[in-house]
Amino acid sequence: MLDEFFRPLKDLLLGPVARALGPRLAPMAITWLAFAAGLSSAVAVLDGRVHVALALWLVNRLLDGLDGTHARVHARVSHFGAYLDIVLDFIVYAAIPVAFVVLERYELALAGVLLLASFYVNAASWMYLSALLEARHEGAASRGETTSATMPPGIVGGRRRSSSIRSSS
Repeated sequence: MLDEFFRPLKDLLLGPVARALGPRLAPMAITWLAFAAGLSSAVAVLDGRVHVALALWLVNRLLDGLDGTHARVHARVSHFGAYLDIVLDFIVYAAIPVAFVVLERYELALAGVLLLASFYVNAASWMYLSALLEARHEGAASRGETTSATMPPGIVGGRRRSSSIRSSS
């Protein structure tokens, strides 16, 4: 994830959509719609409708990008909304690989388990690092990020560590 490069592009593309939707629509409603599309994608996988699952996953990704942009455009950003967004995202991130494993009648169980484990190890590493950076006042606000919690590129994107993310020892 090269969030620092793609977030401005995402906001540029989705900003007009967010403005067109207007301030009366709650960003959290978009978050819940994204979640519904993501879980529906997993259900479509279980039903063997992989093309439908892909379409629903793409809707999930679009709506997941739109909720934060909508919140920023209409000054409705909240810590709880950001928290709920990432929790629901990770439920979807778990549900889809699990659906593929179940669909294949456990033939891909080891691959599915390893894939899922890699998602959660990666997520735990950046979330905890993000919390530490926030505690040290080196988080999202100090880095000029528009997200609620910093997503350090070295952890999230697999890139070299930024010079601002150093050991405190």
